[in-house]
Amino acid sequence: MTPLRSAQSSPRVREGLTSNPTTTEPRKNTSARNQSTLNPWAIPFWLRSLVKAQTVSSFATFLLVSAALFIYGSTVYYQQQWGTSFRELESLRRQERKLTTTNETLKTQFSKKAEEPGSGLVPPNLKQMLFLKPTAVETPAAEEIIGEEFPTPDTRPVGY
Repeated sequence: MTPLRSAQSSPRVREGLTSNPTTTEPRKNTSARNQSTLNPWAIPFWLRSLVKAQTVSSFATFLLVSAALFIYGSTVYYQQQWGTSFRELESLRRQERKLTTTNETLKTQFSKKAEEPGSGLVPPNLKQMLFLKPTAVETPAAEEIIGEEFPTPDTRPVGY
């Protein structure tokens, strides 16, 4: 088993001395490649590129997972909102049907009471009716018509 080397480089490597122990002048490095071959602690290019690739892929993975979680969360949220709105819509439709039924029932009851002889109501008489002349209706300006949307008529059958 070999002992571990310290993280600090030896004075020989730090000073860039040649292999000749008698020379005391530091050797001048002509390229970065020569320096990396002299320094046993220098990280090789392929290892640096692998570390860089790992860093980039870790960051990309983090972004993709974050995006996936955001999309999932927003999908669940909008489905819950849609479900709540749909339940509210169905409740309003039930209330509308109940109000329509109640309104028609009241109309029927009032018409039956009006037909009874002791109700005090008399059938309409043309001599007692008032006729009003229609007034001229002003057409709105072109600017007002542009922004206004008209509802489309409902073509579904009302009932059977």
